[in-house]
Amino acid sequence: MTRPPPQRPPDPPPPPHLDLTLDLRVLNDENFARSDATHHASHTRLPLLDRPHTHRQYVRLGGSRTLTLNLHSPPVLHPMDLHTQTLHPHTLHVEAVISETRPAPARARHHATIPLRTGPPTPQHLPLHLPGDPHPYAHLTLRCTLVPAGPDPGVALHARACSLGWTPTHLHAVPGGHQLTTDHGALYHDGHTTRALHHHADTHYHARGGPGGPLGLPTGDALTRPGWTLTFAGHTLRHDRGHTALLTRAAAAHWPAAGAILGLPVADTTRLDRPPGPLDVTPCEHGTLLVDPTRPARITPRTLRVPPARVTRWLQAHLDPTGSGEQFGQFSDPWPGQPLRYPLTIPTPGGPLTLCVPLALKISPTPDARRETHLNARQAGLIDLPPGTPARAARHALRVLDDLLRRPLLLATLGAGHHLIGAHVTPDGGLHLDFLPTAWT
Repeated sequence: MTRPPPQRPPDPPPPPHLDLTLDLRVLNDENFARSDATHHASHTRLPLLDRPHTHRQYVRLGGSRTLTLNLHSPPVLHPMDLHTQTLHPHTLHVEAVISETRPAPARARHHATIPLRTGPPTPQHLPLHLPGDPHPYAHLTLRCTLVPAGPDPGVALHARACSLGWTPTHLHAVPGGHQLTTDHGALYHDGHTTRALHHHADTHYHARGGPGGPLGLPTGDALTRPGWTLTFAGHTLRHDRGHTALLTRAAAAHWPAAGAILGLPVADTTRLDRPPGPLDVTPCEHGTLLVDPTRPARITPRTLRVPPARVTRWLQAHLDPTGSGEQFGQFSDPWPGQPLRYPLTIPTPGGPLTLCVPLALKISPTPDARRETHLNARQAGLIDLPPGTPARAARHALRVLDDLLRRPLLLATLGAGHHLIGAHVTPDGGLHLDFLPTAWT
């Protein structure tokens, strides 16, 4: 009679700890050497003890400067509750000390207090100054999460991977929890729940910082294809029909009602700070979604539509840059499509020659109510000469096109302070411009 193999006892649950992420970005320093750090990131798991203790980190900065981080952790576990692993909320005290020895020894101390709680961490921003300098030298961002004792996250992650038919490859700790990579995507465990992301969604998630970035760990799954939606504590990441956009919570709440008119989001939501209050601005296919996150409520922008004929006139002006009335051709309104194709009739020695010039119109830089904005046009494809075009006429046409298209064409300019917040080119070659409402101008 054979004996069954002995069963390995289950792994003990991980003890409670603090999950701390530090991100240091030096703004400017003329004393940088190749070995100096301008960006420092670290992920630390601090054990919870029944007595106060201090964890220290050292970072070498430019020249003779060093940064010392003292993390003072209070006794989070009460001695009477060590056997039950009961957590008592306290605060983590952070002391950042910048020291330099030249030209004279000096120190500058900075302090921050982080409340210890479970759940997604709230970023704490701490500007760092050099001794005697009122301008910030660097920015320190801290995120801390209180992780209570619980079941082994590896067991839950492997069980979820098996249920999805994914093959696990590597389990490792990340800020806020654990990550299990697989052949189809990644799974995340925040100490309470498991979330699964297929490879495409996980790639876009890591492109925006991943677990150690501003989004933190996901609060939902992303398993559908080709379109998917991934939720976080304060944001929603959407992908549909080739467009990927990160929306704030307020913008994501109002987009379903506005999407029938505005279309899909095509770029990330940006926060515009104005004296009346902040605005969340989300570019969409057919307009701009404006949301006041303090109420929250959707705001209707002022809209201006520029017809294709006016854009054609702006383009036509480049054929007579001196204003002398001597034109080298005539543009007509474009044929709809991508890219737009503008018929250009050029007088040649053998008679008029009509070509289809593919052009792409672009608003640059991204619409911003505080900066000058330009409308540019550039060649977006090959220009075919009609069959049988005489060589002399072809040389004349190519010379005209080379003079016209050797660099992007600046068609129009809006000066700073124009309140433009959204712009896109319509399929027929016109422009759709969204401006701040009167209350915000």
